[in-house]
Amino acid sequence: MTNSACYRLLGLPDGASEALIKKQFKKLALRYHPDRNPDPSAHEHFIAISNAVDQLLTAKKNPSIEAKQRKQSSNQQSNQKKNREAQEQRIKAAKERFEYQRRFDELEQERYFKSLTTGRKWQLYKLITLLSFSLSFVLLLDLILPHHQEKDKMVAFYPKAVVGLKYDYVYEISFLKNKTLFAQRFFENWQLSESPVIIEKSRLFHTPTSFHELKSNPTTQAYFDFNLAVFGIPLMILFLVPLIPYFFQRKTVYFTFLYHISFWLIGPLGIILLGTGDRLSHLLTLGFA
Repeated sequence: MTNSACYRLLGLPDGASEALIKKQFKKLALRYHPDRNPDPSAHEHFIAISNAVDQLLTAKKNPSIEAKQRKQSSNQQSNQKKNREAQEQRIKAAKERFEYQRRFDELEQERYFKSLTTGRKWQLYKLITLLSFSLSFVLLLDLILPHHQEKDKMVAFYPKAVVGLKYDYVYEISFLKNKTLFAQRFFENWQLSESPVIIEKSRLFHTPTSFHELKSNPTTQAYFDFNLAVFGIPLMILFLVPLIPYFFQRKTVYFTFLYHISFWLIGPLGIILLGTGDRLSHLLTLGFA
């Protein structure tokens, strides 16, 4: 126990004189001495104040001990203060580093977001959005507009079935004009010779959808697989995706993800779609070429 704690136990100020210590002890002894107070807690308290008095009187007789204790107490308080100050400095420095990193990240995010939504890259993205939306609309029209018919000749078919995308099994068939296509159904009466057939095609992109033999019932159709007709509805939905980043410009992961999907995947896919199968020429002539 430190001397300060002893003084507090006796109810005296720090540095009280020896006479005052003895006087206070006599006063407390009258209250807590076992002969006057049989309470066990009073006995324990009497022992504590007796030890405190002995410690203080010994310190009075040996000032160096008391001075040493005061110095140790002072050093301890000084060290505690220094530790608190050092800890506060570390906390302050950590907060400053965190705030600096947060501001740096915000600036980087703002700079990156600006690079996506301004300048030539954004102008190109707007063209991709326009192209994608137009293709989605054209695919919808191609789906609902009446089909047109085209005469052709079936020159070969292969009776071995393969697994289709839309249908369970499809068969490879070669036509004179439309080259090789995959049909849903195989008819036993198909001939190896150049059998005349009627091929149903979509209005705008001229995508083959089905066919039947010229002499057979038109209601008995064999539908094609592995072509644009199969992917029409999924592509319609996919080509609407670029509209989301265009109209909802937010500094989020979703915006960045959909932006890059639109820029690097959907845009090139639209160009490939128009650039193959004479689709661009068909579209420019509204399906009449």
